[in-house]
Amino acid sequence: MSARPDRLLVVLGTATEVGKTWVGCRLLEARRAAGDRVAARKPAQSWDPAERAAGARTDAELLAAATGEAPSAVCPADRDHGVAPAPPMAAARRGLLVPGICPPSVPPGPSRLRVTLSAAHTDAQVEALLAALTDLGVAW
Repeated sequence: MSARPDRLLVVLGTATEVGKTWVGCRLLEARRAAGDRVAARKPAQSWDPAERAAGARTDAELLAAATGEAPSAVCPADRDHGVAPAPPMAAARRGLLVPGICPPSVPPGPSRLRVTLSAAHTDAQVEALLAALTDLGVAW
């Protein structure tokens, strides 16, 4: 069994595309270059299949390159998703605005999605929304 590290550095944030992976990679590269033993862990990740097909690397691949680990050590394969697992993110990839509502805005327990319809929405837009919610496993 390996010993616990002397130091633990956590890079976290509550939004996507804010630079967490970039900062993490730079810190890991610097500590590794200084001779420290480093490791990265990403509990789960999602990525766009079209971006992968175009050659983009996943966060786990970038972090693994910075640490010398295998990408599967950074993010286990069963937590590596080719689509956004969070319904608001998956809806956004389909061009739909369906924000998530979480505590304290709603009581603790299951979070909710906020869907706001107006007379300006077309039948096709409403049908697309219902299809997306069904595909995402959202009960409605």
